[in-house]
Amino acid sequence: MSRLKRNLEKLTEENKKLNERNAEYKNIIFLQREKIKWFEDFVNLEEQQFENRFGNILSTIFTPTQIQLLLHPKKTVPKWTTEDIYVLQSL
Repeated sequence: MSRLKRNLEKLTEENKKLNERNAEYKNIIFLQREKIKWFEDFVNLEEQQFENRFGNILSTIFTPTQIQLLLHPKKTVPKWTTEDIYVLQSL
């Protein structure tokens, strides 16, 4: 009986240590996810600021549709505006 009791105590202690380690890992994962979210938000903000600056600088030369094509070349243009067509004809 004492052998079973020792095994139970040993396993209980081991379980306690594993639960503590699990809690530490969960905390690390939570902190890492928070960092990832912060970096994603930062990158999105930087991209928006770049697009705004880029659009403001080029707005004297290009139409909004053309600027969108320069910024996102893989996206298709939903519809060319009348302004875009006039600018193209004037070239």
